Amino acid sequence: MTTFPCPSCGSAVKATSKFCGKCGHCLPPPLVPARRRRRRWVTIGLIGLVVILATTCCILAALSARKALQSRVSDPVSQSSVVESGPANAVQPVVPEAPLATALPVAGLPAPAGPVTGYDVFTSDDGQSHPSGQISYTNWDCVGCVGGFDTKVEILGLSVEGDNLVLKLRFNMTKVWGQPGLFQVLAQNAPAPDVQLVINDELVLEAISTTLPGTITEQGIIIGNLVFNGQIPVSESGEYKITLQIRGRDFQPLEGWLKSK
Repeated sequence: MTTFPCPSCGSAVKATSKFCGKCGHCLPPPLVPARRRRRRWVTIGLIGLVVILATTCCILAALSARKALQSRVSDPVSQSSVVESGPANAVQPVVPEAPLATALPVAGLPAPAGPVTGYDVFTSDDGQSHPSGQISYTNWDCVGCVGGFDTKVEILGLSVEGDNLVLKLRFNMTKVWGQPGLFQVLAQNAPAPDVQLVINDELVLEAISTTLPGTITEQGIIIGNLVFNGQIPVSESGEYKITLQIRGRDFQPLEGWLKSK
């Protein structure tokens, strides 16, 4: 057991004693040996050094990452691609992709950036509804009525096929009597000067063929195409308006605006 001399009488007393057993002197608290004190300070010093080193490493790593990011943003070379083919590696700038052709607009929007092959057709009222109207026809001869129909007609879309424009239509035959012709002259794969497509109130195209039946025999839905020979001209105003005219029938021309699909 560790002992030390009493500071009053010099007698050996235990390190844990509070009073000297010989003279009764009040003893100070047990003293920690110098070796243990040194070992404790060495431990504390090592822990502090580790903390300082770890903090320094974190700071250096953050500064390095920030510097690399700034270098990529400011250095134009970092935004170029390396071409490995050829006699020597060459750094060439990345060429941005060309923008896609934008839609043909509803009235007032910019003109398209390139050609398109398919269009929706909308009214100018809301830019969402397809142009639609009514067609009525009664066929009379010298004796009387021999046929007729009432139908609703709707323009569903327009497509470009080679040198032709193909107009897709939907008919809803609500009344049919006799065997009337849908158009006055037009039959499948035959010219029809009575059916015209007008573009921007300037270009007039006549239908050259159709997939619609020439004669109507019953009520119901009929969907088919009218084919016109011609192309859509570039509009300086950036607006693309079409008008469908059907002569020889009780029909108000349908007007709509093109918008690419």
